[in-house]
Amino acid sequence: MGRLDKDSQGLILFTNDGDFANLIMHPSSETEKEYIVRTDRDISKKDMDDAYRGLVKPYRIKSYKMISKREVSVVLTEGKNREIRNMFDILGYEVKKLTRIRIGCVKLDDLQSGSYRKLTKAEVTGLEKDARGGKR
Repeated sequence: MGRLDKDSQGLILFTNDGDFANLIMHPSSETEKEYIVRTDRDISKKDMDDAYRGLVKPYRIKSYKMISKREVSVVLTEGKNREIRNMFDILGYEVKKLTRIRIGCVKLDDLQSGSYRKLTKAEVTGLEKDARGGKR
């Protein structure tokens, strides 16, 4: 659950529980998704502040943290199609690499590309709790 476009990489959750998937994916759950974005040039703090304040219509990020001059961690709660790429394009950046590192309480950590692991009971409970408003 939680699609990634062909040019992105990172964490995807797989389940055969439709109710669970719908709970986590529905926009009303406001489940956080965190990404590392690497761009073609230095990222301006002003641009990120504008994205945070919702000035890059129709997109808005929940939070961000600068990692380096060309890398930033971005947290979204909605996840429209190609939202991050489109937002950075509007701001004049080319996204060179986009990696989803977290969905709710589930983190990619050091899981290698193509690998998988089962969620812990605590992670499933945490995702459900967050999606039902337990963390807002």
